[in-house]
Amino acid sequence: MKSRNLKFGLIFTIFFNVSIVISLIIGFYLVFFKIEVLDRIDKKTFVDYMENKGCKVVDVLNEEELDGMDDYLVTTKDTCPYLISYATFNNENVLQKFF
Repeated sequence: MKSRNLKFGLIFTIFFNVSIVISLIIGFYLVFFKIEVLDRIDKKTFVDYMENKGCKVVDVLNEEELDGMDDYLVTTKDTCPYLISYATFNNENVLQKFF
């Protein structure tokens, strides 16, 4: 009976270890090779893209002054089915508070 339990334990241990190794390999592959960090999107590119989708973009900084921000654009509710914003900051503390 002991030999049967040992075989089951050995098979379970091997299967469990192999599944962990495969999961780690897939995880490292996704982290290091598939995730691309995008550069900052240009303001004009954002506006052109959203207008091509039929969304009107409003510059919030024209309506109110927000310290620590260079740009703050949002899409309007009546022209776009979803809210998308574009913001650039010149102060790290403001960035941390904003997000």
